[in-house]
Amino acid sequence: MRRPYLSLIFVTMLIYLDLNVIQDIKQAGGEELLMRIKQDQQRNVYCFSEAHLYDLSRDQTDHKYTDMELIAEVAGDHCIYFEGDRVRFDYETPREYFGRFDWSTVSAAWQSLPDEANLLFDVFKLMPLNFTAALHDLTLPEDMPDVFKDLLTQTVTYYDFFAAFMDYTVELSEKQKSFRALLQYLRSQDLLINYYEYFGLKGYDGTRITDQAAFLESYSAFCAKNVPKMTVYQSFIRMYYCLEFLGLVKGKADKQKMMNLANDGRHAFFGGYCDIVVSKDEDFRNKAKFMYEACGIHPWVIGPDEFRDWITAGPPNDDTLGELYQLIGKVGELECIDEHETDDTRYTTFALPRLFYDYFGLLTFGENEGKYFFYLTAEKLRFNRGTWTPQISVPVGLLLKELGMDLQGKGEFQRSEVTASGWPGRAWLYGNSIVELICEQDLYLKFNPVNDIPAADKV
Repeated sequence: MRRPYLSLIFVTMLIYLDLNVIQDIKQAGGEELLMRIKQDQQRNVYCFSEAHLYDLSRDQTDHKYTDMELIAEVAGDHCIYFEGDRVRFDYETPREYFGRFDWSTVSAAWQSLPDEANLLFDVFKLMPLNFTAALHDLTLPEDMPDVFKDLLTQTVTYYDFFAAFMDYTVELSEKQKSFRALLQYLRSQDLLINYYEYFGLKGYDGTRITDQAAFLESYSAFCAKNVPKMTVYQSFIRMYYCLEFLGLVKGKADKQKMMNLANDGRHAFFGGYCDIVVSKDEDFRNKAKFMYEACGIHPWVIGPDEFRDWITAGPPNDDTLGELYQLIGKVGELECIDEHETDDTRYTTFALPRLFYDYFGLLTFGENEGKYFFYLTAEKLRFNRGTWTPQISVPVGLLLKELGMDLQGKGEFQRSEVTASGWPGRAWLYGNSIVELICEQDLYLKFNPVNDIPAADKV
């Protein structure tokens, strides 16, 4: 799948800042960054999530409320949270969202969590370990202690092996050299099969994902073992947590804390619903990138320096339909990424060289019985776009600036236009076409030719 990172360098829509980036605004020089963010809020949408509130809930002082006000300055009331069985987007400030819950129970839960070793053992119990199959027809060395031979043939999970091995090592003493030689021999001969495959993971060669769909299916199934039922939210966090202990993405020693891993997983989950994810934490960025690749989505995950450069560069000049039509006139020079036929209509999709109206990256032509139409859509780069009211407002504003009020005489976009039944859309007249901005699970900018338009009505 094409990934238009070059487009994202210049403009985007949904931006998710980790709490550590927001809190840095309180440091010397942070005023300038906050000023630039506030200027950029006219063009892009900054979001916060319940993960930010989980971070703050551990603060037993009133300082957390000051941080909530700072989050509100950055992200306003654009709140992403998980409720029931899906992610929701609502207009609530951090303090309003925080006030809906009794966070004292959450804080108590943090305090009563088992220590890191117990959490590690919980992951070990997921790992099947049948040395009899893994060692194939290997003849074990004569000098291997009998107790260790029994260990290799009787353990069922990695936890079993770990517990039994701890007991065994107490009595090793003089046998230590023999045991060390055994491990060196096994490694040099490569007699153990790929242990990721042995765990049931597919589409991963030990260093990278080779088959995204196969890996996601097998990895999510592996992490769901021994758990009766999980939401997609819980499943993502568990998969994020297991990255460390399976060695898929290794972090630094000071990051091996359950509270950090669990809430980092929350931030990564909600960041996956945005276009840009910014964090100071390199471990988090590496794990988030891996999880996004596994899930087949591609937010731009960057550090604060890259974000500062991006926001300082500012937005590009406004797009115009005239520029778009000029580009369409050279459609033969564009990259064709898909061709298919549905019923009596043939569709051909091209990748645009940049985003138009801060959102659209794909151009699709449709042909039906000699009649042609075309429309713009966005590439699927996040978990799910849904009906994001702030996203609708940006292209509406840009089209109003170029074309004036729509055909129904509507001007500036209002939140009240979006109801439980959806959004009615907007339409303008441009040349011999009706230009429609509609939302049907995603945003579409459609161009439908019309005949017999009085010249005075044409733009």
